[in-house]
Amino acid sequence: MQVAPPFKVMGARCDSLRWKGMFIATEEEKNPEDADGSNFWCVYTQNCVGPDGGAVSLQTCTASRSCYDPL
Repeated sequence: MQVAPPFKVMGARCDSLRWKGMFIATEEEKNPEDADGSNFWCVYTQNCVGPDGGAVSLQTCTASRSCYDPL
């Protein structure tokens, strides 16, 4: 079985943000911006709400949040 190359992060994002595409080996890279909001979770809470009580997504997990952990 051929394993896909590691995902290339484009732009700034929280290091605690996870999405389903990170764990699926495919021949083409999966862009997190193509995923819908229900596919994101926080590594600390293991659900779609971050440690600060806010929703988890590429758009909401920014440096303005207290729990933001830059890459």
